[in-house]
Amino acid sequence: TKQTVQESAPPTSEPVSPVIAAAPVISAAPVQPAASAAPSGTGSAQSKAPGQSGKIGGFFKAYFKNPIEAVSDHAKDEFWLWGLIILGVYAFLMFLMGFRGAFAGGGVYFLRHTLLWFVFMLIDLIKFATLIFALFLFQGLFKLKKKSLKSIVALSGLSFLPLIAADLLSTLFSSVFLVNNLVTGLVTAAYVFSAILIFLDYKKDSDDKSGLKSLLLTSCAFACMPILSSFFSGIAWWVYYL
Repeated sequence: TKQTVQESAPPTSEPVSPVIAAAPVISAAPVQPAASAAPSGTGSAQSKAPGQSGKIGGFFKAYFKNPIEAVSDHAKDEFWLWGLIILGVYAFLMFLMGFRGAFAGGGVYFLRHTLLWFVFMLIDLIKFATLIFALFLFQGLFKLKKKSLKSIVALSGLSFLPLIAADLLSTLFSSVFLVNNLVTGLVTAAYVFSAILIFLDYKKDSDDKSGLKSLLLTSCAFACMPILSSFFSGIAWWVYYL
């Protein structure tokens, strides 16, 4: 009987094993934070995606520090609308500056002058469109890395940002100091600076370290601009004086 009691004693110690078996349940709890960490990572990645369009605010800050890097970093497809806005703002400002002269006369002169400068605004847009399509078409001719049409619109618009300031300053100086040479010099310098920004961006993305192909592309594209603009401007002035 003593032996049977001793044999029945071990079953009393067996209920301890369920307590030990409960330990893995506690260790499984830290797995839940690891699983919740994965959606948080995807959420942060999704939060960065909408911010692509908001980087234009940082562009203006970076532009005053280093315009070359700022334009090159933002010459991408998602900034094509900003490039188009800058070109459109420039053309509209030129229309407003020319529109001031319409108030010098009245009647038929006012209507004709307003219509003339409206046509000039369209000619400015045609001029920029000529540059954009020339860059897009000639980049394959010079065997450069092809950019998309949207990225070229962004590159052209952001590069011509100094042209707005140059024309505003030139108009101010010409109206106050009557210095036409300074006006021409500021506008010419703005065009040259814009061409340099476009040239450097193409050179950076190409395998041509000498930059000769990028230089030829930029030169040919800028040479096409005055050809069409002069043609349409001549027609506009001819119709104006009829």
